[in-house]
Amino acid sequence: MPSLTRSNSIHSEKQLPLLFNVKDMKILEEVGQGAFGKIYKVHHKNFEEDLVIKGVLRNAEDCETSLLKEVSLLQKLKHPNLLYSFGVLVMDHQLWLVTEFVCAGSLQEYLLDRPHRKRVGSMLCVT
Repeated sequence: MPSLTRSNSIHSEKQLPLLFNVKDMKILEEVGQGAFGKIYKVHHKNFEEDLVIKGVLRNAEDCETSLLKEVSLLQKLKHPNLLYSFGVLVMDHQLWLVTEFVCAGSLQEYLLDRPHRKRVGSMLCVT
């Protein structure tokens, strides 16, 4: 299995908008299924960067404001083991979380393919 690698991430080089415009995104492919829906690899046309959008349930009127606040906080958390969250996108009356694109499949596949998977699985169950 390939190692977990990041794309040439732009989060340290350019300031991306917190609220993305759907016209700037081109859907490239479906890369998975999450708890709230499909996950797509997209290309940001202006920044020439591949990103990921993940569907988010929209169940309250202030959900967008809350999500923007949360993403703003997540943007301040910069660590090699954390997925960077750029912002949100509104598409087809649904909120989408915009994150960096990381190669090598899902975190679940990555952890299950490692020899220490039982120990990590136990730790995840405890947290």
